[in-house]
Amino acid sequence: MPRYFLTWEIDTDGGTPVEAAGHAFRHMRRIDSHACVFSVFDEQGEETRVDFLELDEDGVIDLTDADPARAAFRALQAKLEDVTDAETAQQIVDDVLCRTRTS
Repeated sequence: MPRYFLTWEIDTDGGTPVEAAGHAFRHMRRIDSHACVFSVFDEQGEETRVDFLELDEDGVIDLTDADPARAAFRALQAKLEDVTDAETAQQIVDDVLCRTRTS
């Protein structure tokens, strides 16, 4: 099986390198985090940029091991992206919450 080296970048402030790393770590773990873009290097050093928000929804990537709450939040974000009225937005939220509770 091939091995890969991955990086994720963020600009952040911190009094020390450890504080800055802690801030980045907390940001990455937030449920609403957009920490989803990685540079992936193969064994030959070739870089591939992977952006989970740009992958299509037809199973291009299997996120079954991902945090279910984060996956549900991302699905909700995608559904609400172009919604302009509160009533439609509430219907979408109610639908997603109902399906989340029954799964």
